[in-house]
Amino acid sequence: MSTCLRWNPEGTLNSVSSKGGKLTIFDIRGKDEDAMQVMTHNGPKAQKHAWLNPNTLISSGFNRQAKREYAIWDMRSFKEPVARGELG
Repeated sequence: MSTCLRWNPEGTLNSVSSKGGKLTIFDIRGKDEDAMQVMTHNGPKAQKHAWLNPNTLISSGFNRQAKREYAIWDMRSFKEPVARGELG
């Protein structure tokens, strides 16, 4: 189930957060095989995200201990977050 859907500022990438921690990026100009996917937050609760610029996303969600956390993602190296930390 999708919990958040956003377009990047240029309108070329579509990002979708799903319950369970998946973040999927679709390049609408390409094929479905061009989609990038990563696990962002391990907690069971819904997560949200927003584009900071055409290549950078920030996501918020929960870890396994149900503590709120954020992560910053760079589309050029999407395997691991650039930064991650707890909120609150």
